[in-house]
Amino acid sequence: GTAAALLDRLRPQTRNCRVLDTTRIPPPRPFSLLPKRRCVVETEVESLIFTVEISTPGRGFQEISGELRSRVPQAGVQAGLCHVFLRHTSASLLITENADPDVRRDLESYITRLVPDGDPAYLHSMEGPDDMPAHIRSVLTSSELTLPIREGRLALGTWQGVYLWEHRMHPHRRRIEISIIDLN
Repeated sequence: GTAAALLDRLRPQTRNCRVLDTTRIPPPRPFSLLPKRRCVVETEVESLIFTVEISTPGRGFQEISGELRSRVPQAGVQAGLCHVFLRHTSASLLITENADPDVRRDLESYITRLVPDGDPAYLHSMEGPDDMPAHIRSVLTSSELTLPIREGRLALGTWQGVYLWEHRMHPHRRRIEISIIDLN
């Protein structure tokens, strides 16, 4: 079956995971790492979960491909899945070209025209003119991604990068959950 079907089968079993170990790993800059947890489920599928905090300078893209790539060897997984979940509603995750920065500038330009800041039609405005547009932008994009792991590495295409897309104007600290699932 598909990766999504496999995750659906495992979800009920992961509620009863027990913490096997908690260790601190020195974070690579500019990321800070919270403790990792290792869960074993009845199907003999192991998952390793990292919580990573990323500081954004404000609206724009932060490439997180390197952060994800560094976690796969730590998990020791040769074949599996890397699921990434963003725990916020005013930023998003995406896979896009990492060679030409004009691609990301064009994406930002397009979504700015599609969802402008300060539109008087927005009712939610207590947190500033960029907040409701940030929520809409995150709904139109994605807050989670699932990537294949093959031969101990993320199986991204040659020109693909994984990005956290900050939709707010001011700097924020964003948390992502990285779940590495061993399918061997």
